[in-house]
Amino acid sequence: MHSGKHDLVQMTLEYMKEIVTDSSRTKKISELPSIQLLLKNHSSIINLSKDATQLKQQSIFYEIIATLVICQDIQAQFFPFLSQFDGPIQSLLSSKLDPLQVTPRWKLDVQSMFYILIGIARALHTPASFSYFFEWIYPEHFRLMQQTLRLYPANLEIHNALQKFLKELTSNATQRLMLDNINGFVIFKGCCPIIADLLQVQESYAGTMPDVTAMAQFPEKTATCYKMLRNIIDILVNIMVGNYVQFGLLELYNDNCFVLLSQLTFRRIFATNMGELPKYTNAEQSVYCFLQDFLKCHTEMAFNNYDSSMIAAIIKLTKLGLTSESSEVVTMCSDGLDEFLLFIVKERLKSKQRPRLQTAITRFLNDCSGLLLETTETILHMVCYEEGKCVHTLVDPLFSLILLDRELFDRAKEPVLAGERSATVRARIFEELQKLFADVKFNLDSGERSKFVKNFYKFKATSAGFCK
Repeated sequence: MHSGKHDLVQMTLEYMKEIVTDSSRTKKISELPSIQLLLKNHSSIINLSKDATQLKQQSIFYEIIATLVICQDIQAQFFPFLSQFDGPIQSLLSSKLDPLQVTPRWKLDVQSMFYILIGIARALHTPASFSYFFEWIYPEHFRLMQQTLRLYPANLEIHNALQKFLKELTSNATQRLMLDNINGFVIFKGCCPIIADLLQVQESYAGTMPDVTAMAQFPEKTATCYKMLRNIIDILVNIMVGNYVQFGLLELYNDNCFVLLSQLTFRRIFATNMGELPKYTNAEQSVYCFLQDFLKCHTEMAFNNYDSSMIAAIIKLTKLGLTSESSEVVTMCSDGLDEFLLFIVKERLKSKQRPRLQTAITRFLNDCSGLLLETTETILHMVCYEEGKCVHTLVDPLFSLILLDRELFDRAKEPVLAGERSATVRARIFEELQKLFADVKFNLDSGERSKFVKNFYKFKATSAGFCK
């Protein structure tokens, strides 16, 4: 398609999408004769894209069509609308091809089908519309994803389309998946093995990445690696924050599917060249968003199921994020680290302790005391010598580190202040740091934390003149 024509089609689709997503106007628009004709022509005949450059446009087009069909009469029309895809999907599933014999046409047809399903999934804003879609796609059409991975175990374009569909399928931005409805949980369980396979393939792919000095020679491969990382992590974040999976029940019934999935995700992250990550802003944001949500909601699961070395690697990743140039990343890491430390403090203070959990926490604290000290040093150095809004987010994890072990703060001051050449400035910083503790009792009382925060702001205001 020529560039000018392509742009015109794209603009038209975006404009149409904006119109139909306004629920107050969609009903009237769907009754127009021209729209009725459009629906008639595309509610029973499906044309898979013959051009890879048109896949996104096809996705938007079917989002518009699905929105109009749902608006008209969901009960009478939506399921027949979905049924038109049965034949093409079955045709793709019936392929008995060896992976080495799969044709480019089959590959493009699969991509096209996933982009169509992405568009339809984006039109599902209510529990009712999602229920119709769920009944149609599960379990029969889930086999399309499994078949795709079998035939294309390492094809990046196919994986990209599949990941985008999984991302839309697991999204709950409109609360279409409810905790008291089994649909969301079944989607989660059905997606788990597919996501796990994707993660394992991507971990292997990330392992083939060149070292930092050779990165510039492989810009396309590098960009693809980080794009894949972002997509797969966004799926995990959707599942964690979607509020449709009762993770406590999984552990109660010894279902370790999320444990394995989260471990694979961290292994995938650790296999990535983190030095290059900040160059890919969206991927960096996704990694640390996942990290923040995991530490806030699944620290207990980590202690119960991970070994100390993996938990240590997670905290090292958090420490790395604290030094990011992105204030959003620093804030996410500060928040996640604070939640992690508070969990440990609260568990150690409980009168009725859980032996298995306590053993895991004690082992971590013993094995990783040096890491916690390094983390304290990093935070303290930033507190003393850096400015900017994100620095003030460090006050909470600093308070929690002191709450966990006051000695960490005292030991961290020495190496931080040792880098200060001026003895006068070093003495002044030491004096001002001591004022952080003025009238503060280190306990879980929110009032005491508030006092520490006030002292922290006073320290930053005072030290701004001599900490350079």
